[in-house]
Amino acid sequence: MKPPALARFLAAVVGGRDDRDFVLGDLDDGFQRVLAERGVRGARRWYWSQVLRGIGWAVRPDAEVIRRRSWEGTAGDLRMGVRTLRKRPIYAVGVIGTLALGLGSAALVFTVTWRVWLAPMPFPDPDRVVRVFETEPVDMTSAVEGGAEQRTRWRISPPLLEDMRANDWTTLEAVAGVSDHIVDWEQDDEARRVTTLAVSPELFAILGIVPEAGRLLSSDPEVPEVVLTTDFWARAFGRDPGVLGSTTMELDGAPHTVVGVVRLPSGYPSDADLVTRLSFVEEQLGEGMRGARYLDVVARVRPEHSVAEASSEAASFVRALGESYGNHAGWGAELVVLGDDLTEPFRGVLSLLLAAGVTFLLLAVINVGGLVAARRAEARHDRAVRLALGASRGRLLRTSAVEGLLVGGLAAAAGLVGAYWLLGPIRALVPPDVPRLSEVGLTPPLMALVLGIGLGLGVGVGVVGHWLSRGGAAFRPDDREPVSALGGRRALVVGQVALTTLLTTGGIAVLRYASELRSIDVGFEAEGLRSSWMTLSQQRFPGEEEWLGVWQGMLDGMQARGIDAAVATNPPMSGSNWLFGFQADDAPDQGFAQHHSVSEGYFDAMGIDVLEGRVFDPDDRASSAPVVVVNEAFAEEYFPRGDAIGREVRVVGDLRTVVGIVGSTRHYGPSAEVQLEMYVPLGQNPWPNGAILMRTERSDADAVLTDVARAIDPSLEATSTIPYTAYLDEWFAPLRLQLVLVGTLAFLGLTLASLGLYALVAYHVSTRRREIGIRMALGAPVDRVLRGVVGQGLLLAGMGGLGGLIAWYALLPTTRDLVEGVNPTDPLVPVLVAMVVGVACLLATVVPAWRATSVDPVVTLKAE
Repeated sequence: MKPPALARFLAAVVGGRDDRDFVLGDLDDGFQRVLAERGVRGARRWYWSQVLRGIGWAVRPDAEVIRRRSWEGTAGDLRMGVRTLRKRPIYAVGVIGTLALGLGSAALVFTVTWRVWLAPMPFPDPDRVVRVFETEPVDMTSAVEGGAEQRTRWRISPPLLEDMRANDWTTLEAVAGVSDHIVDWEQDDEARRVTTLAVSPELFAILGIVPEAGRLLSSDPEVPEVVLTTDFWARAFGRDPGVLGSTTMELDGAPHTVVGVVRLPSGYPSDADLVTRLSFVEEQLGEGMRGARYLDVVARVRPEHSVAEASSEAASFVRALGESYGNHAGWGAELVVLGDDLTEPFRGVLSLLLAAGVTFLLLAVINVGGLVAARRAEARHDRAVRLALGASRGRLLRTSAVEGLLVGGLAAAAGLVGAYWLLGPIRALVPPDVPRLSEVGLTPPLMALVLGIGLGLGVGVGVVGHWLSRGGAAFRPDDREPVSALGGRRALVVGQVALTTLLTTGGIAVLRYASELRSIDVGFEAEGLRSSWMTLSQQRFPGEEEWLGVWQGMLDGMQARGIDAAVATNPPMSGSNWLFGFQADDAPDQGFAQHHSVSEGYFDAMGIDVLEGRVFDPDDRASSAPVVVVNEAFAEEYFPRGDAIGREVRVVGDLRTVVGIVGSTRHYGPSAEVQLEMYVPLGQNPWPNGAILMRTERSDADAVLTDVARAIDPSLEATSTIPYTAYLDEWFAPLRLQLVLVGTLAFLGLTLASLGLYALVAYHVSTRRREIGIRMALGAPVDRVLRGVVGQGLLLAGMGGLGGLIAWYALLPTTRDLVEGVNPTDPLVPVLVAMVVGVACLLATVVPAWRATSVDPVVTLKAE
């Protein structure tokens, strides 16, 4: 009698291939025994019960054992990975640090480039919000590319803004001006300084700003109103809705009714406490003010029209005005998408930053793979022992993957910590006018993404490192590495060194350019000079006579307290631009020059040299003959015979006599061309705003200035003085951004290239330990072996460095667009690059070479 066929088949399946015969034989013996005791039916029941019980054990208990063993195996692999990293701290720091460097730099690069450049501006249809510029006449333009004139763009003057707002546009929905300044908020007999945006009411519709409470500014220019920003509303009024419509704020002595609260969009316009209506008095809308191009103007293009069509219409509009107003003769207009214009100064370096960040992450992964492979090659005896003890190749692969998972997780955490720590210094080093810089940060989604990428890359590196170590010389009987694999690794290191050389060359070129610009004479002496800006309230001081009285009182008061001072509009490098029209007495066409209205003592305060004739004195008043002082560039262009003194120049409708020539200043900065400049006496041409300039080292200069202002009028208060060198620092800010970013990229690239070179040399040395041991046992000097290993690494470094320099000079047209100040004829740049890259690569090869020669050859040969 045989057991049930189906039950026997199930028993054979459950028993498995290795134990099948033993299980079936044991069940057959039991079946025959039970058959004799219980009969056929009892024996069948017994057999089925044994088979079903066996199936239950296979499905349930053994599965739990498998799961338990799987977890225990993974936990064991994690513990083994931790022990490996602890036993090899240099290796652990190198692997985790390299991958953390790549992940952290990628996180920083992505958050900066996305928030500053790639993320759309927070406006409805941001591609239709444009910035409006007036473009200078063709005969003032020297840059020509591809046969088309490249006109310089300027901001808009108050009269032109009002003309644009009143025009019935075909392509534009609305036009608005924006100007920021500081005003005094008088509350409870105390004056408090608040930042204010003065805007045209159309700005709210252009940017899609809606009130969070109350309403927006009305269109009635006769009603003084103010809108609070959300942060100021919370700070000053505790978000009390009762202030809307019932509270009056005294701003520069004029009452303004609080009508609403708004949240300003990030990136544009600038942050402020208050928003008021941009309005002008009659003097600011006169013919003379058409050359005061200082207002930021934006517009919204209609959906059915393009930006190019709107730009063409605006250009035609300005050209038509030139027929009636000399300050617009020959000028045009250009419209640029606001978001593009805000990021344009930084787009080149951000493009470089983004490309380098992605490249660095790839290089970090490749270098970590090399380091892991080198470590695996050195641990070949451990692998052999584990295989001999029964470990499968799959188990070794899993161990490598789990170790990579651990490394990736730790590297992602370290990279995020480093990126977070670097955000503060980056914000401090980056120029403050970079749009949306304050929003740059590590968001939870970005952190989760970096962590996921780190874990994935860690596992991938572990698997690839395991695969590379299997294919290397450490596991081959003939102790030779495939030529293709070795050549590929060498080519990779050469490429890394070349990329590093390229970036290092850029960093050094920018540094050299910055140092050269620092040495350029800007035409005035900024050291020891301090500046304070003052704007006179048009309600309290309505006319030129009152303006002149305040300025003269300020100068007399400062002089009485022992501080020499001067007043000036449009001082150089202060960010202002007053390009006014003029006509020399023998010139048929109108020219344009920077217009300065200055008090006596201005040239001494600024340190501007007087070259010929005289400058202004107290007798130059409205009742005296109109006079003008021109700079050297003006005199050379319009009076080349050297007879400028006594000649006449028509400036803003007034015929003025040239009484002096002074040195030229760099109005727009060291890299800009010298501008034509003309100076008129403040006594003959006063303005309601100006800079108070003091050459003093006194620590109480601010207090003296405040006392003098309040002695003239209690409502007067000048801004705190700042060193004039701050204007130069602000001008250098974009260049400093390039220097910081390119220098940081060069340092990161140099670090990664050094690690890659170290990984290659360490891996190659590990596969040649037997050869090195034999050579040393046969009497080869240690220094010869050391020179051979180091020489091999330096040869690769030299090839990479030469390739990087060749790439640098080949890519000069592109690098000039991305990096400012490239001088291909500078011989010092390649020398400095060779020194920096050579020293780094030397250090990267010395360590593994020293390790290879420091081992006793007897121990090495015995281990082999």
